[in-house]
Amino acid sequence: MNNLKLIVYLLIFFITTGCGFKIVESSKLNKFQIIEMQIEGDNKINFLIKNKIYNFLNLKDSNDRLKIKLSTEKSKSVKEKNNKNQITKYTINIKSVIDFDFIDQNYKKTFVILKKDSYNVDKNHSTTLKNLKNLENNLSEKVSNEIILNLIKIVNEL
Repeated sequence: MNNLKLIVYLLIFFITTGCGFKIVESSKLNKFQIIEMQIEGDNKINFLIKNKIYNFLNLKDSNDRLKIKLSTEKSKSVKEKNNKNQITKYTINIKSVIDFDFIDQNYKKTFVILKKDSYNVDKNHSTTLKNLKNLENNLSEKVSNEIILNLIKIVNEL
């Protein structure tokens, strides 16, 4: 009976350890160089996303080349109004379509990122603009982080 338990435990051990789990490595990104980045859509958000990606990825001495096409749309809508029919909150939606083209591997991948958040309207217009600017910065940071994570996943698949 003890031998049967031992065999069952060993069998379960070997089955679970051979599950194919692979650790995601961001060090493989160090071999890519961005040779071209095409940008369409909202300039401010694209500028913030582009800078984050360039700071994280772009190496001049790498051999593998990468082209990125970034298309971003920003829309603003009313979220809340008070009882005087004055707007108290706006919602900002950001839709980014990203095309990666790994030139040396002859591999292309496209994905879409959607982010949404809201900001408050203040009595002072300058405070409202500051709230809008902070929200745009936060959303573009989230989009760029998600782009980098998706790029890491794609590179680990190659």
